[in-house]
Amino acid sequence: MIPFFGAFTLSLALGSAARWGGERIRLTAARGVAATGGISTLLAWWILSGLTGSLSPRSALGMGLATITIVAVGLWDLWRGLGPLPQLLGQLLASIGAVFVGGIAVEYVTNPTGGLITLDHWQIGGFPFPGAALTVLWILVLMNAVNFLDGMDGLAATVSTIGFLAIGVTSLLPQVNEPVVALPAFLAAAATAGFLFWNFPPARLVLGTPGAWFLGFLLAVLSVQGSSKIATLSVVGAIPLLDAVSVVTARIRRGSSPFRGDRTHFHHRLLAKAWSPRSILALYTVVSAGLAVAAVTLPTPWKVLLLAASGAAVIFFTLTRRPTFLVDGKGKNP
Repeated sequence: MIPFFGAFTLSLALGSAARWGGERIRLTAARGVAATGGISTLLAWWILSGLTGSLSPRSALGMGLATITIVAVGLWDLWRGLGPLPQLLGQLLASIGAVFVGGIAVEYVTNPTGGLITLDHWQIGGFPFPGAALTVLWILVLMNAVNFLDGMDGLAATVSTIGFLAIGVTSLLPQVNEPVVALPAFLAAAATAGFLFWNFPPARLVLGTPGAWFLGFLLAVLSVQGSSKIATLSVVGAIPLLDAVSVVTARIRRGSSPFRGDRTHFHHRLLAKAWSPRSILALYTVVSAGLAVAAVTLPTPWKVLLLAASGAAVIFFTLTRRPTFLVDGKGKNP
């Protein structure tokens, strides 16, 4: 318990320094709130992970290089404002570093009908394919999904905390038995929960680009180590993942860039319907926690069915919704 308490309190304490530094050098969000909160979370996680020896040397090297890339590109985005392509290239570089330097790649997934589906049919340079390529794609998806959630106070940190807890609990199940994954997952949950003290609406500190990217990156990396956790995390993160798919699909359908920001996310729509930020956060918390319980307790076939039902719902919503052209809160419906 001491390492987890340490991660929580260190993240909480570093949040004060991150807030002061962000305001001092004017790395702030649109409403003037410091956008450097994610730095406190990732520092707390890395420090406690190092002290507890929860990472192998190779994994630590790959993830460390990826974290440096995330922080450098993310801070540059906060300072100067990067376009979609440079941001995507930065995310891709971080993902490739974790996979090809850290050796982090999914080699198999659980077959809903029983057994395993192997993803190491080819070995290219010692790396499994298509597993390595799919891992890079999975990291990119999670980084952007969490970044989308950071558009409202508390959402990204809360859903990420629940996701880390679900990964940790799943890793300790008798049929999985991977405590080596559980320790860094629980440390991440504790560090992110410590940040929530500052991020609870109305936020005094937000994750910012580097923080949101890092949480998505860490969720993806931890979920691919071992079995059953990709499906678990997919169920827990059903709302942000499907929301991201819905929004990006809608942008492409109306001829806009999929990376161009707008206010069509689910939480933005709830705000437009007069929901308060705290009410929206409560909804996400209850739904994500309920999905986490289902993901941890249900067998894989039921997880797949739950994801399929959610996917069908979002496809229906995407195809029947009235397109909107709101960008950065401006514009009008056609």
